[in-house]
Parts: sequence; structure tokens; C-alpha cells
Amino acid sequence: MAKISICIPAYKQPECLRRALESVLTQTYKNFEVIITDDSPDDAVGKVAAEFGQHVNLKYYKNKTRKGPPENWNEAVRLASGEYIKILHHDDWFSDDNSLAEFVDVLDQNPMADFAFCPSLNCGADGKMRYVNTASETQIKMLHADPSVLFQGNFIGAPSATIYRRQVDQEFDPRLKWLVDIYFYIRMLSNKREFVYIRRPLVCVSLESSGKVTDECFGNKRVEVFEYLYIYTKLSIDNSLNYQRCKVIWALFDRYNVQYAQEILDCGVDFVLPQEVDEILLFRRFSKRVGRRFASAGMAVYYIYLKLTHFKL
Repeated sequence: MAKISICIPAYKQPECLRRALESVLTQTYKNFEVIITDDSPDDAVGKVAAEFGQHVNLKYYKNKTRKGPPENWNEAVRLASGEYIKILHHDDWFSDDNSLAEFVDVLDQNPMADFAFCPSLNCGADGKMRYVNTASETQIKMLHADPSVLFQGNFIGAPSATIYRRQVDQEFDPRLKWLVDIYFYIRMLSNKREFVYIRRPLVCVSLESSGKVTDECFGNKRVEVFEYLYIYTKLSIDNSLNYQRCKVIWALFDRYNVQYAQEILDCGVDFVLPQEVDEILLFRRFSKRVGRRFASAGMAVYYIYLKLTHFKL
């Protein structure tokens, strides 16, 4: 049985898949299997998979009906048999020939860790690096202390920058697509699970491939309001009230000018929200009514209110 399963959930873009598989083919570490789950409406991805199937241990699966993200990601992981799971999105690729060896080595050398991640080289459509997505020392310390810090911003990056043990047996939440990786990481690292941060960028992540989930979700009020509140509610069940998370919701409502509960319901929210969401709406409406100057300080006033009423933040 292969030590590591490289799970590639694919959707169209056969040339991007070709680039990903070429980077797999040149890896110095060879004890792996490749799992491709194809969500495409045609056979273009399957043809590329067939070409590489002659050279690597590759298993190709064509979904009978489109699953969409993240269920296509989950399907690839379900079909994996390796001890380690390495997701590699079809439009991402390994940065050099030793990337896979380093991913495997970090879990081999840290048996108490279930999860590891590295910086990523974020690249444009031409494949050239635009910038390096990397976590700071402060962010790593905060992540060790409280994984929910990721709710404030995803400094881990795309799933392609991660590796984890299959025994964790965790799936991506099918109700999410924009913040699905953030919530996956938070749950992965809950219950004091150990992780390792690899200092060297081992993957290249595509920023501009057409058809990415980003195209559908970025700036989409319905998606963002639903998903941020969905995760916020889940975190509120498991953790005490957190001022920083409240700030994220306040900023979200500012971005989309959300003032009333009906606007939240119009975004598809079908779950019971924590009390503080109503309080944030109330404080935002009040601060706007009393003047622009007070509105800019509204979050600070809300913080004082939280300190007085909830005591522990």
C-alpha cells in the first residue's frame, strides 16, 4: 500500500491538470498513489489522466453526476488508501522535485502531529510567482493557542499547502465553499491536535485559473454572510464569546451594509444565531443614527458593552 495518497479533485482545465501531474511525476519520493476524482462534463480530464497512468500509480474516477466543491474533494479522500493525505488541487503543482519527500518527512519525524502545512508560492495565470503566502511567527503561536484565530484570516492557505494523517478521518463541510478550508483547519486542529509548520514553500498555488471557486464567491454577499455566520455559530457553541470573532462579523456587516435580521435570512441562513449577532446589528443601527463620528467608534463602544455584560472575552 502506498504511504501517501495525492488526492487531486479535478474540474475541467486539462492543461492545468497536466502541469500538476508533471510535477508529481518528477518527485524524488515514489511511495505514493494518485487519486483523481473528475467532476467535469466531458472526458478531457480523463484523457490526461490516462496518459500519466502509464507512468505513475494513478487511479481515475469519473463522477456520475457533478458533486461540486467540496464534495469532490471529499470523494478523492474517501477513495484514498495511503497513511497520509496530500490534497493537490488540479490547478496547483509542487514547487520542486523534493516537495513530496519533505511533506512526508515532516510527519514521519513528528509522530505526535496529525497535520502540517507550508508557505505557498502564489502564481498568476502565466505560472510566474506573484507573492509568497507565509505565516508569521506570531500567527503560528496564536494558532497553537487557539485554532479559531483562522476565522480572522486564513494564513495557512489553500489545501494544496497541507498534509495530514488519514486516521484523522475528517471531511470538508459540504455546506461551505468559500470558507470551507478555514473551517476544516479549525476543526482539524481542535482538541489540542499538534501541527508542524514547514518553513520552505513546497507548492505553487494558482491565483487566476478561470472557473475557480473564487470567481463565484468573492464579493458575493449571500455566500459570505451565510458562511461567516455559519462558522461563527459553530465556534460559539464550542468556545466562549470572543471579541476578535465579533469584530469579523461587524466588519462583514459593514462591508455589505447589513442592518437587519431579514437581510441575514435573505442570505439563506437557516440556523439559530448567537445573541451577540442581534446585538451587533442593534449597535450598528444605533451608531449610524447618532452620527458618522460615532459610527466609526461603534465597535469600540460595543466592546465596552461586551466587557460589562459578558465579563470574559
